[in-house]
Amino acid sequence: MAYSLDKITTKADCDVVIAAVQKEKDNLTFTQTSLTHQKDNNSGNATDVDTELTAVSTELTGLTTIVGTLGAGKVKDGYLKKQAALTLRQLILNGKKASYGSSALVQTEFQLAQVALQITEAASLITSLQTKKAALTS
Repeated sequence: MAYSLDKITTKADCDVVIAAVQKEKDNLTFTQTSLTHQKDNNSGNATDVDTELTAVSTELTGLTTIVGTLGAGKVKDGYLKKQAALTLRQLILNGKKASYGSSALVQTEFQLAQVALQITEAASLITSLQTKKAALTS
């Protein structure tokens, strides 16, 4: 991006802007480190959650079919309890999927890409400011 560096007229002005941009760049680098750690942790979790959710959903579908064919009694009650437990597990896994699943992983990767661009832009601005500062006499 083209910045209005022609408006910066003193070395002191350069130093002020460089310090502010450097602080922002340091914060962005910290954010990048945190997001990278989060991505690395969630990579394995995303596959695990998706796999378990598929298995639970498949089992729940099978149980629902079986329960519909059974008459009242202890056997049906046992299947209904198992069906309720699987429904709860499915609900929990869907919650985990939102936080740790493949969609959360892609969102984290997108955030990482955005932060990387911001860091690159900050570094570019700092370089431009240092060049401007070197060219100033006061």
